[in-house]
Amino acid sequence: MPGCSEKSDGETDGSETTGTATTATQPTEDATTTGSAATTASESETGASVGRCECGEGDPCAAPLCETVVYVDSDEPEEDEGELAANLRCALEALRDRKVGTLRWSYQTGDGQIDEHGHYQMFGDGTALYTHGGVIDLCEWVVDRVTLVTMQSPAVFSECLAMPAPGDQFSCLQLAPGPDEESCIEGEKDCGG
Repeated sequence: MPGCSEKSDGETDGSETTGTATTATQPTEDATTTGSAATTASESETGASVGRCECGEGDPCAAPLCETVVYVDSDEPEEDEGELAANLRCALEALRDRKVGTLRWSYQTGDGQIDEHGHYQMFGDGTALYTHGGVIDLCEWVVDRVTLVTMQSPAVFSECLAMPAPGDQFSCLQLAPGPDEESCIEGEKDCGG
């Protein structure tokens, strides 16, 4: 999908897509508070965690900012394009404005061949905990990967908001983290089929 930038792992293919919008809540365990890399932290006024690899329940960075953005890449016509547009706008504005809280997304294509999910627990200072997992081809994340990332600049998200195609805007949401990252939880994949 075209977007703001390419993923560092090179997973984007540059093809244009269309999508179907749905709104859902995604049940996920808050992996940012478990594991050997998690540390105890106190919150500042911006929501920034002193330990940087933690955003616990009740912390400002854990508060939902928007509905989960669910993008289904298919040949079927979009069920509710207005809902997708509103959810994307909310998420991209929160990224642009460096809000404190959590944004969630989900991407599905190929009848389950790819079923990714992620969320950003943002601290308001341009950094966030990025949790990413799901199924890609024959590999499934058994333990979601969690990294501390520096997000793209606000100008990038302003450009994304001006993009007319929902697929392009969704790419911006997926590719929000910049190249700087620090591993909090390595995650674990099972590619056994």
